[in-house]
Amino acid sequence: MAVPWIAAGPRWLSEPQPPTQPEPDPAAGVVLVDAGGPPSNLGFPVVGGAEQQWLRDGEWVGVDGSRGLLELESVQGVPVVTVFLQREDDTILLLRRSEQVSSYRGRWAAVSGFLEERDPMVRARIEVTEETGLSEVETELDASAPPLYIRDEERMFVVHPFRFRVRSDRIRLDWEHSEGRWVRPEEMARYETVPQLERVWRAVASGAVHQKR
Repeated sequence: MAVPWIAAGPRWLSEPQPPTQPEPDPAAGVVLVDAGGPPSNLGFPVVGGAEQQWLRDGEWVGVDGSRGLLELESVQGVPVVTVFLQREDDTILLLRRSEQVSSYRGRWAAVSGFLEERDPMVRARIEVTEETGLSEVETELDASAPPLYIRDEERMFVVHPFRFRVRSDRIRLDWEHSEGRWVRPEEMARYETVPQLERVWRAVASGAVHQKR
């Protein structure tokens, strides 16, 4: 799959200086630097904005500088939505995945589902109704964020995060979940969750609605 990164493209810094990190393997051809961006005194090609959790030792990565993409040939992209429901007391709903689902059985998650429509908001509202029984009039969009890229083995989840305020906390679980709990956000660390759920929460915890450009 192709993953976007933040820099304008791989660039050669023409005046090599003593590096501030280990020299790259000459066979690698390019060094991927984490989201803080590359140091200014490296004398080899760098890519800024790539997250280390995207990559695995020994993998080949294609770099498309003109489009700002990393090509990870062995990785399958999986677009999903994740929706945190929040009550007036600021607790959020965690759902325990049942033994009937195909992945992450027994782990805790927010409302989530595969993105089957072009508009993530449409899928988010569908999943809320299916998984909790709450109708659209019982929820209100409070925040959203740009997609997060979260890798787990050979899958890269493209997570579209949302946070909805709820007007009712009368939840009706479907077959995908065996239990639901309203917890304070800081309590999430006590639970065995799906990958990087706390990070997804932080993306929408205090933000506004993300507007696509």
